[in-house]
Amino acid sequence: MSSFNYSKWDNIECSSSEDEDDGRGDDRGMPQVTKFDNKSTITFGGNGPVTVADSTNSVDTPSAPTPTPAVRAPISPSELPTPPPPSSPPTFKGGSFLYPSSPSNPIITSPQSIHWSQTSTSLTLSLLLPPSLKSPSITCTLKNASPFTSRNSTVGSPKTTLKITFSSHSVLSEILQHDVYINDEEETEDEHTPEWEVITYSKQSNDTVDTVERYLTITLEKATPSSNVVIWWTKVFRDVGEEVVVEREGGKGMKETWEEAHRMFREKVKGRGKEEVFY
Repeated sequence: MSSFNYSKWDNIECSSSEDEDDGRGDDRGMPQVTKFDNKSTITFGGNGPVTVADSTNSVDTPSAPTPTPAVRAPISPSELPTPPPPSSPPTFKGGSFLYPSSPSNPIITSPQSIHWSQTSTSLTLSLLLPPSLKSPSITCTLKNASPFTSRNSTVGSPKTTLKITFSSHSVLSEILQHDVYINDEEETEDEHTPEWEVITYSKQSNDTVDTVERYLTITLEKATPSSNVVIWWTKVFRDVGEEVVVEREGGKGMKETWEEAHRMFREKVKGRGKEEVFY
């Protein structure tokens, strides 16, 4: 039996403490642990060594404060600028004229100012009211207006009459330049009350109210020969007032409207044959 030589382990270096640093921690691949007792700065990166510096006595540069966004306070209605009130009724594509007074009317003793304006589908008429007149004393009536179902098929001479009375006294009774229609599908009466209201206008100078005027304002719906035809009125009443020049925007005058209606009618009956009528 051969013997075993144990002499090669005679010089083995042993240690009972794992925490003892022999300076070979990096060589053995063991991590180095550094305890920070104070505020420190660590620098690392690249191929250079890791450095640790005590920053207890360093002075921190204060960061700039974050600006607080400005909050705009809501504007109350009382702070908004108040537009000046209109001084007179509108006259867009219309005009103004004086309507003669009636000798038999004790309320209207002088010619009354009338303003009117229009759109492609409606007309607005404003009549100056006497200062002492109250709204319940006003009556407005349309007679022979086109029914709602005929609003886009009205042809022939105008026949609609507008009547206005103050305190049972007739103020105005005139045939309109063109027909209007009743904006109510169920209305079938010969006389109809149009849409009307009393509007106050203030005339100002140097931010001081000089006079206050009230106008009876009536809105009328235009009747036309066809739905694609626009009639621009040149006056309100057939027999009273001067005609005005109206700049038409895509609309047609009465002559052009009449010719357009006839052309559309001829196109509509073009394909019809002759029909025998027995009587």
